[in-house]
Formats: sequence, structure tokens, C-alpha cells
Amino acid sequence: MLKRNTLFMISFGVVGALELLPRFNADTAREIYPIPEEYEPATVVTVGYPGDPQNLPDGLRDRELAPRVRKPLTEIVFSGKWGHTSPLLKD
Repeated sequence: MLKRNTLFMISFGVVGALELLPRFNADTAREIYPIPEEYEPATVVTVGYPGDPQNLPDGLRDRELAPRVRKPLTEIVFSGKWGHTSPLLKD
């Protein structure tokens, strides 16, 4: 369902602000939203249109405009057991 909703949001130009937030307070979420007890909140998805980074304070603007540094997939995608690079990523 998330994939379908993501495609829908992309069509409206929202994709730049789509973010999953795995670290959140489930108890607070239950207080704010009427989540039934038989459901366990596992993540939060934020949705919105990207803002203009020039409107951010200096420190946040610099961080937002800086190049993204990510680990290579070979360091985080494993198969069989931890530390064994998935054959899907090998040449």
C-alpha cells in the first residue's frame, strides 16, 4: 500500500518530502490519534511539499544543502547472515 501511495504522491510533486520516521513515541501517537489497542504503531510517514532551504536558519540551511553521504549498499545489505554481502549487489 505504501508503494501505491508513494506513486500517487509523486504525481503531485510530494516525493521530496516523503520520509519514514522509525523512531517515535508510540504512546504519544496513541494519545494524539485514536489507534485501537489491537494495532501496534511501528513507524510514522511524514508527507508534505519541500520548502525553500533559503528560509532555514544558517546551520540548518547548510546541513540541508550539503551533499548527502551514504554508506555503500554492500555495507548494509546482507544475505544469509550478518556481514555477508547480498549476491544481488555483487558484480
